[in-house]
Amino acid sequence: MSKYTVLDLFAGAGGLSYGFAHDDKFRILAANEIEFDMAKTYSLNHPEVKIYNCDIKEFGIENLNKDFGIEGVILRLTGIRGYGELLGHLRSDGKYKKSAFEIFVEKAINGEDIEVWGDVSIKRDHLYIKDLLSLFESIINTDGKAGIYNAASGIGYSLLEEAENIASVFQVNQKSKVFVNPNKQGLKKGYVYDIQETKEAFNWEPKYDNLKMLQDYKKEMEKKKFNHYHYIIESDRPATL
Repeated sequence: MSKYTVLDLFAGAGGLSYGFAHDDKFRILAANEIEFDMAKTYSLNHPEVKIYNCDIKEFGIENLNKDFGIEGVILRLTGIRGYGELLGHLRSDGKYKKSAFEIFVEKAINGEDIEVWGDVSIKRDHLYIKDLLSLFESIINTDGKAGIYNAASGIGYSLLEEAENIASVFQVNQKSKVFVNPNKQGLKKGYVYDIQETKEAFNWEPKYDNLKMLQDYKKEMEKKKFNHYHYIIESDRPATL
């Protein structure tokens, strides 16, 4: 029977590995732990597993290639977006804290003004979870590739652009006006990844820009699939739920 291979990162004393070690569907290839005493304890708990006692920044596919002859693909990820990030946090007492994006969406639904803070020339590159999954599939179906590749959309958006897209996608009647308050702290830095090498290596292309991603968010919201906060205080319930 084939087994799933496990690489235990931030392994500590080996509690997670203990679970995998007692399930015959898995084999533990190696582990990484920066703390010497923890790594030593891991070795005592799992003497059959090679433990790399080093900073995770110094550990990678090169180690596995040298010690196990394994070649593989490492993805350098940007921020990954998914519908769940739109939702806020439910506290144990039933009170609900909205996320910043959730506040924007509620204002768009209600046709209220949306205020964006800071320097709106700063742009960030995010990748939609569905595009990341399609990249995983492309990697699995591509032979002979190894190394480090960027996983991103290759396109940057400012908070202003994102807010304007939210206003368009979630508009019900009156469209929200979006304005900038440069005197309040917004984003401090931006980032956009070069994904040309990734696209060519795996014959892959992101399908969701920011607008299409938000349109997909709206479909998820309307399905009410994640409407499971049954003990939320009703006065705190956001429009997204």
